[in-house]
Amino acid sequence: MFSPLVEFAGLCFVAASFALRIVSLQFFGLFLTLSILFGVCLTTPSVLLEQLSFRRRPKISELLSIVTVSYAENLSYRQLDL
Repeated sequence: MFSPLVEFAGLCFVAASFALRIVSLQFFGLFLTLSILFGVCLTTPSVLLEQLSFRRRPKISELLSIVTVSYAENLSYRQLDL
């Protein structure tokens, strides 16, 4: 419930720190990359485990579509889901 709010606040804080030159470009890039990769590493296995458990999507193309959307979700949608 509060996770998107906290994540959005953290991203805004780091972006503001970068704009004020409190953090370096390397830290800023690493922080954004790791935050996105962390979300992807949590979402992708959950989609695959759901597929293994319930077998709702018989086509590989459907499964790949869901995984692709889960990647896009980690880029910005979760932060906008307040």
